[in-house]
Amino acid sequence: MDLNSKNWIFDESCTFDEVTKYFHQLELIKLTESITLDFTKVKQIDTSLLSFVLEIKRKSSPFPKPINFINLPKSFHTLAKLYGVESLFK
Repeated sequence: MDLNSKNWIFDESCTFDEVTKYFHQLELIKLTESITLDFTKVKQIDTSLLSFVLEIKRKSSPFPKPINFINLPKSFHTLAKLYGVESLFK
């Protein structure tokens, strides 16, 4: 996934091992423009992905540009509901 582009396409597996490396990349960029998070390919997730997406939202919050979500998996919504943050992804 290229975090410098405006369209972030997530891989099939978005679990701790894969997502951890993106946290380090996220620290190095500014989220001042609109981005699209595309989950079309995602087949496997855990809470690491939810944490990563929440960090993206937190980091971009000072800026007025929106974050667009494409094809969030049902399992993502289930985790978001479990942690009480589902309203952030509607």
